[in-house]
Amino acid sequence: MGRMVLPANPANVQAWVGVGVRILELHQNLASGVRELENALARVKQLRGLLPMCSCCKKIRDDRNY
Repeated sequence: MGRMVLPANPANVQAWVGVGVRILELHQNLASGVRELENALARVKQLRGLLPMCSCCKKIRDDRNY
């Protein structure tokens, strides 16, 4: 593996740190979005398991809502 050389210029060091911070923020946002999508998928799967019932007669509907 190649060796990483840090810049000697303080402005460059500050820029590198800023890039690192931004990468971490983006990673955290992405992880949060993935968790939200996983939770939404779990709710959809749970809703699929519910029986569709008529609100008037309380009978279970078929695929054509009969």
